[in-house]
Amino acid sequence: IRPAHLWPRMRALFCWTTGMASLDLPRLREEFGAGVATLPAPVAASEGPVGVALDRHTSAYSLTVGASLYEFLDADEDLTPDATTLTWDELEEGRDYHVVFSHIGGLYRYAVGDVVRVVDRVAGVPRVSYAGRATRSSVAGERLRDAQVIRALDEAGRSTGLDVRNAACRADDGDGGVPFYTFALAGYGAWSAAETERFAALLDTAIGRESRDYRAARAEGRLGAPTVRLLDEEAFLRDWHTAVATGVRPTQVKDRLFRQDPALWERLTGTAVAGREGQ
Repeated sequence: IRPAHLWPRMRALFCWTTGMASLDLPRLREEFGAGVATLPAPVAASEGPVGVALDRHTSAYSLTVGASLYEFLDADEDLTPDATTLTWDELEEGRDYHVVFSHIGGLYRYAVGDVVRVVDRVAGVPRVSYAGRATRSSVAGERLRDAQVIRALDEAGRSTGLDVRNAACRADDGDGGVPFYTFALAGYGAWSAAETERFAALLDTAIGRESRDYRAARAEGRLGAPTVRLLDEEAFLRDWHTAVATGVRPTQVKDRLFRQDPALWERLTGTAVAGREGQ
């Protein structure tokens, strides 16, 4: 029994369509039937809004320029009090930015922790998509961001024809103490050993294209090649239920790409690891 059997007249889904959710979106639409559209939920937090969809674009939101005084900073830069920020009319298409806002509710220069990507402009106003959290992973100077890895996962999937349902990764110590990333992936269907190996190689290349720091760390031998570990299709769903069972509110159990905490990694994968705590 599929959702399409229960709701045969479904026409649109209002949900997350960007960030990690973008990987699973094509299959999600299939579950609800042919011709079902997806409309993106706003980029917003309890502290304030960033963007809202005003048309049928599947991932872009118009910046809510009247809701806050917005400042932006290139996502590859560090968020510091003295960082030189940009206003919304200075943003460039195809770039990722940290979002900082001040508003009448009392927040002053609040860094919301989200990274947005400028998709285009409508009537001069930028349209942005949620790219990921500002969280970084950097064990060898690679300074990886959520958005860079998510886009690389998407590229590797399209290059191989393999569907990734969800993903998480952690940095492990390799031979000679050279760290490398292990990716835990839940896909659709069975992947052969050759397909998995090719996916890992293409993912490595794609991350390097997204991040010059990662590319340099790999070229200089500070970081080893990533490995891929396949989980079953329901692994991340079980992890979500386990988190909720501990008392965490369902809306607060969100996808976390970088899972360096050994306990969280073991909960997801069922494998205990020696903890590498520094990132």
